[in-house]
Amino acid sequence: MTPAPAAAGSLRRRAWRWHFLAALLVVPFVLWQSVTGTIYLWSEAWVDASHAPLRFVSPLATTQPLDAQVAAARTAAPGSRIGSVLVRGDARRSTQVMFEDALGLPVAVFVDPYRGTLLGRLDGSNWAPGWSRKLHGGWPLGKAGSWLLELGACWMIVMVLTGLVLWWPRSGRTLAQALWPRLRSGPRLFWRELHACVAVWFSLVIVVFLFTALPWTSFWGDQVLRPVQRALSQQGPAAAGFAPVFAAAPAAPRGGGAFTAGDAGRRAWPQPVR
Repeated sequence: MTPAPAAAGSLRRRAWRWHFLAALLVVPFVLWQSVTGTIYLWSEAWVDASHAPLRFVSPLATTQPLDAQVAAARTAAPGSRIGSVLVRGDARRSTQVMFEDALGLPVAVFVDPYRGTLLGRLDGSNWAPGWSRKLHGGWPLGKAGSWLLELGACWMIVMVLTGLVLWWPRSGRTLAQALWPRLRSGPRLFWRELHACVAVWFSLVIVVFLFTALPWTSFWGDQVLRPVQRALSQQGPAAAGFAPVFAAAPAAPRGGGAFTAGDAGRRAWPQPVR
């Protein structure tokens, strides 16, 4: 055997071993993230259908000040720290104030923005968007869970790259020929090539998808991306003394701090959290 084919064969054997090892490590993470991510994707719609009285209100001409809404929400979770306040773009939606329970799971409290009355709270198994997102992020292992999921994502990139090495056309096949499985070469070769070709078709999407997830992780997000953001002055401004408020589009409230029905679909300026 000449040196070039021998080196190529050695590279393929090494790539196959790493591909197999990466697959053993990655498959459990892929199943976990797929299930929890799918639940999280559809959880808001499920909550709308199962807890409509908490999610929808009858609009009036004006809304109550955000401070009053937050104060009403506090009565449902006394002593808990506010995580965020969500003012919906839809005027029929209630204001959602997020707290955190002793286990680190989110608690959603809903307030009628027009009347300032407490509608109720959802926590535990009833608040599917909260527990599914937490599980998707590594709860209840905390930072260790985030590190494990990050390792799973990185090993999946290894699996994709080694898979591309194994798929790369050889024995006279062109790149175009290698992109389509040989359908009449026996069942073993057919399933191997079907696996390889489908993986190659989606490889770019998979890698881009994984790279877009890494900024939310403990190492790549906190240790790599955050310093880069600081160096480029891209980080968000500090909001000491304020709860994060999320809404559709930025606009100043009308009426001296109270929010009208027209302002309900716009951003609520952060209010002091006392």
